[in-house]
Amino acid sequence: MADGEGPPTSTSLSKPGPTDWRQSDWPDDKLISAAVNGDRDAFGCLIDRHYDRIYRLAYGWMGQREAAEDAAQDVVVKLVNALPKFGGQSKFTTWLHRLVLNHLHDIARKNKRRRIDPGVVFEDLQIAANEMATDDALASRRALAAVNDLPEKLRDAVLLVHWEGMTHEAAGQVLGCKGGTVSWRLNEAKTKLSELLGEPIEKRDSARGKSKP
Repeated sequence: MADGEGPPTSTSLSKPGPTDWRQSDWPDDKLISAAVNGDRDAFGCLIDRHYDRIYRLAYGWMGQREAAEDAAQDVVVKLVNALPKFGGQSKFTTWLHRLVLNHLHDIARKNKRRRIDPGVVFEDLQIAANEMATDDALASRRALAAVNDLPEKLRDAVLLVHWEGMTHEAAGQVLGCKGGTVSWRLNEAKTKLSELLGEPIEKRDSARGKSKP
């Protein structure tokens, strides 16, 4: 979002702010407070700071750039009215991830979980291989399509931990469950991916280990 451009039109964010928020590394809570009080420049700075995070999660869930852009823009619009509801009980990024996932779930329900075309190339996907599968398998389109076929709860856990790089505990805060539950979901996802890919992950990992010098 370029300097001087406000967020989506809203009567709650109609006043220009007297502070040049981009001149310093203002903490999120200061930007949020100013935005809630109607400072559109503070809101714009907050969106500039976190837009990549919103888009990345949307892209990981949807797998299509245009759809991810649309979803990210929808989230920005929702933030105008949702931001005053942020109570500060958790980190802003935790609350934001939850907001994004809820919106993605709504889209999936409306579209009856429209599937990603396995032919779509996911150049940016970098899921860690330790708990999921080998690097080679995860680099394949077939494996990526398999991730998309996971049940919603498992898919969310995979994306937060292996895409966003969250710890199990941090992902649990977003998903409203304990870190141990996230660990269980990741293990379940690993099993289901083995079934979808048609080869036990442990077998591939073992073969990969034997091939190393």
